[in-house]
Amino acid sequence: MKKGLAVLFVLVSILILTIVFLIPKQEKVSTILFLSANQPAVNRNLADENNWKKWWPETGEKSLENSGTYFNNGFQYNLGTPQFGSVGVVIKKGDFVANSIINTFAFSTDSMMISWTANMPETGKQPFRKLSNYLQAQKLKKSMNEILSGYINYARNGEHLYSLNVDLAKVKDTLLMVIKTLQKQPPTQADIYDRINTLKKYIKQQGALETNHPMLHSAYVEDLGNYELMVAIPVNKPLNGNNEVMLKRMVPGNILFAEINGGAARVEEAMKQLENYARDHQMLSPAQPFQLLITDRKAEPDTLKWVTQIYYPVL
Repeated sequence: MKKGLAVLFVLVSILILTIVFLIPKQEKVSTILFLSANQPAVNRNLADENNWKKWWPETGEKSLENSGTYFNNGFQYNLGTPQFGSVGVVIKKGDFVANSIINTFAFSTDSMMISWTANMPETGKQPFRKLSNYLQAQKLKKSMNEILSGYINYARNGEHLYSLNVDLAKVKDTLLMVIKTLQKQPPTQADIYDRINTLKKYIKQQGALETNHPMLHSAYVEDLGNYELMVAIPVNKPLNGNNEVMLKRMVPGNILFAEINGGAARVEEAMKQLENYARDHQMLSPAQPFQLLITDRKAEPDTLKWVTQIYYPVL
């Protein structure tokens, strides 16, 4: 009996010494993955909690809607307030609590790294707490890697980062007949199509042909305290213009474009995303962006059916 207790004591002692000396002290858990994407776009995307629901890996545990709380492999993840280039995440499982942070690092315009590091709780010299913490860290690393891998797969698609598919092309319509005006109130559809009809009438009178759909640019000019409204129609030959209509020549350079469906609010948001794309990729704009009105908006009252191509000239 005494001999058995002595053997047990030796075995327990060996186990404790093994835990104390051979199992490393787990202070941090880190996972690093690489991504072919633009860092500023990823930063904006990660900072918006509404996007997390779109890519969070599916598990048997249901995330809490509108709470910033998500679940994966038994761990609870709570999003903190995003900072520029980083997002804080608190990780919980029972009494286990770890603070973590997601950071991004750019290598080039479309190449970057995402790092996620969690600070493990202090264990002191308690061997079995140290063992428990170590085993918990291995499970946590697996969970964090699964989550981050899910985001990498999502963010590889540029349409997810900008909410539209952006293409780069060359300017084709280089001859435009334009009407440009200033007004105190935001332009209405009646204002826009009144000027479009004036342009159409003038082009027909001059024996010219329209080569594309009408173009629109509208913006508030703070220095003037007015809204600038510019409509244009591409033509097949240069015309002299008059006191209302003028000729504008476009440089046949590069231009970003995207096609979208929806009303004015959707178009405005898409135009902001094109601007973000240009800035993210360090492109300069030598001219004003514009819309190509594929749908005749005055004839189609359902804004969900409007088709608009948006263009952003770049260098």
